[in-house]
Amino acid sequence: MLRWDGTPDDFIKGMHGPNGLLDACRHGLEPKEAYRLAGEYAHRREALVAGSTVRFDRGMLDAHDPRILAGLGHRSLDVSALDEAARLWNPACRDARPERTTDHRCLHCLDDSIRLARHYRTLMEDACTASRND
Repeated sequence: MLRWDGTPDDFIKGMHGPNGLLDACRHGLEPKEAYRLAGEYAHRREALVAGSTVRFDRGMLDAHDPRILAGLGHRSLDVSALDEAARLWNPACRDARPERTTDHRCLHCLDDSIRLARHYRTLMEDACTASRND
Protein backbone atom coordinates (compact mmCIF):
# COMPACT_ATOMS: atom_id res chain seq x y z
CA MET A 1 0.00 0.00 0.00
CA LEU A 2 1.32 3.42 -0.94
CA ARG A 3 1.77 6.13 1.65
CA TRP A 4 -0.46 9.14 1.06
CA ASP A 5 -1.13 11.92 3.51
CA GLY A 6 -2.97 14.39 1.29
CA THR A 7 -6.41 15.83 1.85
CA PRO A 8 -9.06 13.88 -0.05
CA ASP A 9 -12.14 15.45 -1.56
CA ASP A 10 -15.58 14.49 -0.26
CA PHE A 11 -16.11 11.81 -2.93
CA ILE A 12 -12.87 10.02 -1.97
CA LYS A 13 -13.63 10.42 1.75
CA GLY A 14 -16.99 8.75 1.20
CA MET A 15 -15.48 5.92 -0.84
CA HIS A 16 -12.33 5.17 1.16
CA GLY A 17 -12.97 6.61 4.63
CA PRO A 18 -15.50 4.07 5.94
CA ASN A 19 -13.42 1.04 4.92
CA GLY A 20 -10.28 2.41 6.60
CA LEU A 21 -8.22 2.78 3.43
CA LEU A 22 -7.44 6.48 3.97
CA ASP A 23 -6.13 5.78 7.47
CA ALA A 24 -4.10 2.81 6.22
CA CYS A 25 -2.49 4.95 3.50
CA ARG A 26 -0.99 7.22 6.13
CA HIS A 27 1.26 4.29 7.14
CA GLY A 28 1.96 2.84 3.70
CA LEU A 29 5.17 2.38 1.76
CA GLU A 30 6.78 5.52 0.36
CA PRO A 31 5.85 5.75 -3.34
CA LYS A 32 9.46 5.96 -4.56
CA GLU A 33 10.31 2.74 -2.75
CA ALA A 34 7.20 0.98 -4.04
CA TYR A 35 7.93 2.00 -7.63
CA ARG A 36 11.56 0.92 -7.27
CA LEU A 37 10.48 -2.52 -6.05
CA ALA A 38 7.85 -2.85 -8.78
CA GLY A 39 10.39 -1.91 -11.44
CA GLU A 40 12.90 -4.45 -10.18
CA TYR A 41 10.26 -7.16 -10.15
CA ALA A 42 8.92 -6.36 -13.62
CA HIS A 43 12.36 -6.30 -15.23
CA ARG A 44 13.49 -9.61 -13.68
CA ARG A 45 10.63 -11.38 -15.43
CA GLU A 46 8.76 -11.26 -18.68
CA ALA A 47 5.83 -9.55 -17.06
CA LEU A 48 2.48 -8.92 -18.70
CA VAL A 49 0.47 -6.03 -17.33
CA ALA A 50 -2.78 -7.68 -16.27
CA GLY A 51 -5.69 -7.01 -13.96
CA SER A 52 -8.85 -4.97 -13.95
CA THR A 53 -8.83 -1.50 -15.54
CA VAL A 54 -5.27 -1.97 -16.85
CA ARG A 55 -5.41 1.33 -18.74
CA PHE A 56 -5.81 3.17 -15.43
CA ASP A 57 -2.91 1.24 -13.89
CA ARG A 58 -0.63 1.85 -16.88
CA GLY A 59 -1.47 5.56 -16.76
CA MET A 60 -0.68 5.80 -13.06
CA LEU A 61 2.60 3.92 -13.44
CA ASP A 62 3.58 6.03 -16.45
CA ALA A 63 2.81 9.25 -14.57
CA HIS A 64 4.70 8.29 -11.40
CA ASP A 65 7.60 6.19 -12.67
CA PRO A 66 7.74 5.40 -16.40
CA ARG A 67 10.78 3.16 -15.84
CA ILE A 68 8.47 0.42 -14.57
CA LEU A 69 6.72 0.19 -17.93
CA ALA A 70 9.88 0.75 -20.00
CA GLY A 71 10.88 -2.91 -19.92
CA LEU A 72 7.40 -4.24 -20.55
CA GLY A 73 5.67 -4.81 -23.84
CA HIS A 74 2.55 -3.06 -25.05
CA ARG A 75 0.30 -6.08 -24.54
CA SER A 76 -2.08 -6.28 -21.60
CA LEU A 77 -4.73 -8.59 -20.24
CA ASP A 78 -7.66 -6.57 -18.94
CA VAL A 79 -9.86 -8.90 -16.93
CA SER A 80 -12.63 -6.29 -16.77
CA ALA A 81 -12.86 -6.58 -20.59
CA LEU A 82 -13.44 -10.34 -20.25
CA ASP A 83 -16.10 -9.58 -17.67
CA GLU A 84 -17.78 -7.07 -19.97
CA ALA A 85 -17.69 -9.52 -22.89
CA ALA A 86 -19.36 -12.16 -20.72
CA ARG A 87 -22.03 -9.64 -19.68
CA LEU A 88 -22.80 -8.89 -23.32
CA TRP A 89 -22.45 -12.35 -24.87
CA ASN A 90 -23.31 -14.83 -22.13
CA PRO A 91 -24.68 -13.30 -18.91
CA ALA A 92 -24.91 -16.70 -17.21
CA CYS A 93 -21.10 -16.98 -17.34
CA ARG A 94 -20.77 -13.57 -15.75
CA ASP A 95 -23.39 -14.31 -13.12
CA ALA A 96 -21.35 -17.35 -12.03
CA ARG A 97 -18.18 -15.31 -11.47
CA PRO A 98 -16.49 -15.23 -8.05
CA GLU A 99 -17.53 -12.58 -5.56
CA ARG A 100 -15.32 -9.47 -5.31
CA THR A 101 -14.04 -7.83 -2.14
CA THR A 102 -14.30 -4.23 -3.48
CA ASP A 103 -12.43 -2.74 -0.54
CA HIS A 104 -9.91 -1.02 -2.86
CA ARG A 105 -6.88 -2.65 -1.22
CA CYS A 106 -4.29 -3.42 -3.88
CA LEU A 107 -3.61 -7.03 -2.90
CA HIS A 108 -7.32 -7.78 -2.50
CA CYS A 109 -8.06 -6.23 -5.91
CA LEU A 110 -5.26 -8.30 -7.44
CA ASP A 111 -6.63 -11.45 -5.82
CA ASP A 112 -10.08 -10.57 -7.19
CA SER A 113 -8.66 -10.08 -10.69
CA ILE A 114 -6.74 -13.36 -10.53
CA ARG A 115 -9.84 -15.26 -9.37
CA LEU A 116 -11.90 -13.65 -12.14
CA ALA A 117 -9.27 -14.45 -14.78
CA ARG A 118 -9.16 -18.07 -13.59
CA HIS A 119 -12.96 -18.24 -13.77
CA TYR A 120 -12.98 -17.13 -17.40
CA ARG A 121 -9.96 -19.31 -18.25
CA THR A 122 -11.80 -22.36 -16.90
CA LEU A 123 -14.89 -21.48 -18.93
CA MET A 124 -12.76 -21.13 -22.07
CA GLU A 125 -10.92 -24.40 -21.41
CA ASP A 126 -14.22 -26.21 -20.85
CA ALA A 127 -15.68 -24.72 -24.05
CA CYS A 128 -12.60 -25.75 -26.05
CA THR A 129 -12.71 -29.27 -24.63
CA ALA A 130 -16.42 -29.55 -25.43
CA SER A 131 -15.93 -28.33 -29.00
CA ARG A 132 -13.10 -30.84 -29.57
CA ASN A 133 -15.36 -33.64 -28.34
CA ASP A 134 -18.21 -32.70 -30.71
